[in-house]
Amino acid sequence: MRAYVLGEGHALEVVSLLSSTMPWAPPTTAQDIAARTKHCPDGQCVVLDHDGRVIGYGFMIRTRAGLIEGEWYIDTGHGIGETHLGRGNVAYVCSTVWDPQTPMAVRTIVEWYRVTAEQWRTKQIHGFSRVPSLARYQEPLRAGDVHDLVLDGQDPLTRLYGKLGFEPAVPKPGYSLVDHESKGYGMLMVGSV
Repeated sequence: MRAYVLGEGHALEVVSLLSSTMPWAPPTTAQDIAARTKHCPDGQCVVLDHDGRVIGYGFMIRTRAGLIEGEWYIDTGHGIGETHLGRGNVAYVCSTVWDPQTPMAVRTIVEWYRVTAEQWRTKQIHGFSRVPSLARYQEPLRAGDVHDLVLDGQDPLTRLYGKLGFEPAVPKPGYSLVDHESKGYGMLMVGSV
């Protein structure tokens, strides 16, 4: 499996993959993908299967660490993509999705992130992970509770990113108001290049 910089011919397949893996998120269009490409031409990758079908997608920008402490939302290509600076000390992951039938695609995407971040001469890779295991809790959760749950390895998605070399840093309440499974939380995950 190998990651490739996104080409024009794969935009509609990426849109389809995003809508099938994140049905709760605002829809991403081919125009959104084009806007991301305009602002960060080398910041998107696709993973293809042996038939050339898109089975994974990653989107990353280069920015300053301070920008990721602001209010982030589910990216539709208009806001986060436009903060790509072409310089800065952090590679910020905006989107990572893969076909559930091919879970190894995420490993390929993360390796592409590391190679690209090294080419950008950044020192760290930051990105927010969903915390879907929070769906099982009925009561409201505080950020400290979410942090403890992630550190204890109780969330499978953040645990997966941990196995890929990312450490949980800070939970962010209100990260995504449309991700009800994660109760709006995102967990900032930090990895080195």
